[in-house]
This record gives sequence, C-alpha cells and structure tokens, in this order.
Amino acid sequence: MDHAHPIQIAIVGGGAAGSLLAIQLLRQAPAPFRILLIERSGECGRGVAYRTRCPQHLLNVPAGRMSAFPHVPDHFARWLKSHPTPTEAPLYSAGDFVPRHLFGQYLQQVLAEARADALPGVELEVIEAEIVDLGDHGESVTLQCRDGRTFTAERVVLALGNLPGEYP
Repeated sequence: MDHAHPIQIAIVGGGAAGSLLAIQLLRQAPAPFRILLIERSGECGRGVAYRTRCPQHLLNVPAGRMSAFPHVPDHFARWLKSHPTPTEAPLYSAGDFVPRHLFGQYLQQVLAEARADALPGVELEVIEAEIVDLGDHGESVTLQCRDGRTFTAERVVLALGNLPGEYP
C-alpha cells in the first residue's frame, strides 16, 4: 500500500461489524481512499460469532434474513445455494438456520470480492495487530500497536465485538 497518501479510516476489529463496514466503504468510497482494517487474529470476517467450526452452532436468524447488503436481504441465502459444502447439506433454503461458520465464510468472500472490485485508488490494507492505545490529534488519530508499530488515520472506527471474556 502506498503510505504517501493518508489513511482515511482505520477500522479496529475485523469481525463481522468491521468487515461489513470495510465492504461498504470499498463499494462506495471515491478514489483515492485508504482503509486500514486491523484484526488481532489476522482473520477478518469471522470474529467470535462466526469463528466456530462446529456445524451444530447455528445462526439465530434464518439464512434468508442475513445479508451484507441491506438492499439485497437474501444475498446470503443465494450465496449458500451457489456454494454447497460436501460435508454438510448441500442446499439450504432461505428459512433454514444454518451453521454459523458459513456466514463467516460468506463475509470473508464478500470482503475479498469488494476489495477486488473497488475503484482504482480505493485500497484496503489488512493488518494483524492488537491496538493498545489511541492518540487524538484533532485532525488525525494515532493508533499504537502492541508490537510497537504506529499508524495514523483521519478517522477511527472501533468494531471491538464481544468484550470482555475468553473464547475458545
């Protein structure tokens, strides 16, 4: 990523909320625009809610009411039909409560597609790091990583997910 241009927005947390924000920015931002998505696990789109690999952990909303796009409420259900998995039921209906990890896979793919389809000059950089401090400088914010790296952004969104606690 070209660091000569400032980071317009840094998103701290790459779970569902942070990834959904990045998807919308990639699809709508005018060029030039730089997005920094910081996720301590390095795996965006899953977070605690969709990280599980257990097929018995189901969504609490039917597939037909889950979507990365408000204007296409059945986007996830359509994605499921075009991405059958060999280890699970190959076809789901919009009314099914499907395994949570499938929505995580969906978010990861939608993020990758939004990144690939973004306008030239609209860039996403994913950083594996843990932010330990923020410094407000009026026109910008400095993000301090646990490993000593720092980043500066015009705006910061905290998409921290479920806190506090330990999750398997």
